[in-house]
Amino acid sequence: MKTMTAMLVAGLCLVALAGDNAVIAPRVAAGSRAAPTAKRVVPLPAVAIPHVMSYQGRLTDTAGRAVPDGVYAITFSLYVDSSGGSAFWTEQQNVQVTSGLFSVRLGSVTPLSYLSSDGNGWLEMQVQPDPAMTPRIRIASSGYAYFAEAAAKADSARPQGYAGGDLTGDYPSPTIGTGKVNSDKVQDNSLRGADFKMPCSLYCQSGNPYAALMIRAVNTGNGIRIDTADNVGIYIKATRNNGIVVDSAGSTGIDVYAATSYGIRGKGYAAGGYFTAGDAGAVGMIARSYNGVATDTAIHAEGKGIASGGWSTGFKDGGEAPSVVAAERMIIASGSARLSGGSVEISLPETFAKRVRPDIPVRLNVTPTSDAPGLLVAERRGNSAFSVRLRRIALLEGSEDGAFDWIAAGVLEEPSSEPVPDLQE
Repeated sequence: MKTMTAMLVAGLCLVALAGDNAVIAPRVAAGSRAAPTAKRVVPLPAVAIPHVMSYQGRLTDTAGRAVPDGVYAITFSLYVDSSGGSAFWTEQQNVQVTSGLFSVRLGSVTPLSYLSSDGNGWLEMQVQPDPAMTPRIRIASSGYAYFAEAAAKADSARPQGYAGGDLTGDYPSPTIGTGKVNSDKVQDNSLRGADFKMPCSLYCQSGNPYAALMIRAVNTGNGIRIDTADNVGIYIKATRNNGIVVDSAGSTGIDVYAATSYGIRGKGYAAGGYFTAGDAGAVGMIARSYNGVATDTAIHAEGKGIASGGWSTGFKDGGEAPSVVAAERMIIASGSARLSGGSVEISLPETFAKRVRPDIPVRLNVTPTSDAPGLLVAERRGNSAFSVRLRRIALLEGSEDGAFDWIAAGVLEEPSSEPVPDLQE
């Protein structure tokens, strides 16, 4: 059994300057004064860092005597612990031993590419075929000069000069060139929320006609598509001019489909929504009921409606019929009837009777459609019915069962005071 005593005498060899690569400062003879010269920094040339570590030791037997001269197969291993664990580096060398002394370069067989950065490095030796020697020897600070390689690489890798490529300007402060960030740089052809730091916001200062965001669809796709928004699809707040402008849309400028609440909602001090025709004779707004069914509601106004040009009803052939325009909100019912024995009772439609204001009398108009021997007089029966009787004139002859048309006009009840459900801000 052999024992070993060893001492780490040299660390990682980092730089070896020789010949014309050395920079030597001039010496000045004692007692003399050298002429002042401007200081000049001379950069050192790039030096390859050798991945080896010099090591010397003395090999003895159990009595402390040097082992016989010769070549010994020795395995060297490095650990992060003083005992146990697994070696992170190992190699075997055939070592010449003279008078018990030997000198090797660890890493000459298996390069030393790693040393623990926490300062724990322990060397273990095993002279074949004997077991490994104990205790392990700790690597001194000279071995950790190996980390100077990181500094050497960092300094040589520092970019200098003009940036080029997608960058413009010189290092150390180049900027991204104009137009360099485009769709060609996006591999999956999409920018998603995960691609941005949240919350995602767009801010720019630009004057008309420029915009913070401009989308130009060159095919049949959508300019902006909002899919499965839990609350508001598009929210525009505090714009100094137009919130959304759609110019020259080939089909629909804004198409809202399957909105669970409001398709388009406008809130403003002057008007919530403003629709105007771009050309004379065009229509400012078109509202179409579901599936174009006339009985469905196309426009539902919770408050009163104001039409400076009046209202009209349109027909399939393009014609129009004016609607009643009055200062009061009117509800109208009409029909035809015939007297029986000189009188008749008429019930107004349920919708009319339910929606008319009870405190304002219903206006009635009766027009005979056949000869009558007198005057037709209408008498109210509340706001749900009325009666018509013949006031006979003795000089006139004719049947007392004459026919007539009638119109009943009342004032519509006040709108509901219940608030309209609001979207959550």
